[in-house]
Amino acid sequence: MAKQKLQPKTPVAIAAGILLLQNLNKVRRRLRLAAEFADEDVEHVHRLRISTRRSIAALEVFREFLPARRLERIACQLNQIRSVSAAARDLDVLIERHESESSDCQFLKRLKKKRKKAQKPIVESYQRLRRQKTFRKDCRKLLKALDQINTSAQPSFEKWSRQKLSIYVSQFFSQRPADLSDLRELHRFRISAKKFRYVLEILKKAFPATTFKNVSPQFRRLQDELGHINDRAVALERFIRMAKKGRHVDEQVLKRERDCLDASIQRFAEWWTIETANQVRQQFETISCS
Repeated sequence: MAKQKLQPKTPVAIAAGILLLQNLNKVRRRLRLAAEFADEDVEHVHRLRISTRRSIAALEVFREFLPARRLERIACQLNQIRSVSAAARDLDVLIERHESESSDCQFLKRLKKKRKKAQKPIVESYQRLRRQKTFRKDCRKLLKALDQINTSAQPSFEKWSRQKLSIYVSQFFSQRPADLSDLRELHRFRISAKKFRYVLEILKKAFPATTFKNVSPQFRRLQDELGHINDRAVALERFIRMAKKGRHVDEQVLKRERDCLDASIQRFAEWWTIETANQVRQQFETISCS
């Protein structure tokens, strides 16, 4: 695919090729960094997971222009990469928090041992993709299929993105949890918010930079609040599992995690009211209809 500059008036299939190329290349680069240099910077694993999610979102957003079988193959490989890095990321977050909050050196030592073990699947995934070269080949063929589309009758990326934004806004805001104290419902809502976030990152490229300035802080807070709840829930679940296996877990650590989780849920429920949700939704709808 020849290099082109992405603009609002760019035909949508060309925009799809530009954005897919950017995001898929980032996955390959960041997988290498996460595999080879995670001990130097824990953010390499975090950035890898972000890259896989962005690429999956781009595949979903532009699905109508892509060969279905090739799309599914690439999505499957991206999900595998994201999956093998999940435990490592959870442990990085846990270790960082307890280095500042806990004085239990033995406990931290056990967490770091688990983290070292969690690095192995990331390295194996990188080595397998580099050896087999299937990911790169599939990406190249996917982009080649976009090059063959006749773009003369296509809408601009901006016009098409406004229509898509309206659909995704409706889907996301229809999924507000009925019970904001139910961890399972909050978890599902967090996943929906994360998917919506990465779709937005793709569609926002079609708009002027200031378009989302009023709605972005509210939506960012939504993600942060849900992220805090998830981090605490994951930590508490891991500690409970360790205790059930007979490993020592300080009762104060368990109590602190429970208290922090309860406080995070309460704070979210007090903020994310029906009125707040409707206000944020209306801001998004204004953009999609303008």
